Amino acid sequence: MIRVHEIPEGEEEGEGKAVIQINLAMKRHGESEIKILRDAPRDKNKLSEIIKIKQEEYEEATDSEDIERLVSDIEMLKLVLFLICRNERKEITNLM
Repeated sequence: MIRVHEIPEGEEEGEGKAVIQINLAMKRHGESEIKILRDAPRDKNKLSEIIKIKQEEYEEATDSEDIERLVSDIEMLKLVLFLICRNERKEITNLM
């Protein structure tokens, strides 16, 4: 597992713990993806509706930062939707 933290002043990297320094932009991107995964609704219909809205925003977006954010949001929401559908299929097969 990769742990993201800053090295306190006075300590060096090699003091018994492996430290991987991550670019601040990548750290923020990862945090935003985690927030989306955590806060996404677990209802298929609501999630599908949110994805449609985000895709419409994406089609209208002109700013590169908005486009990048929306692509990331849509990917994470589709992942959650996939996992929800997969779990429902598993539950149905277990009932049979």
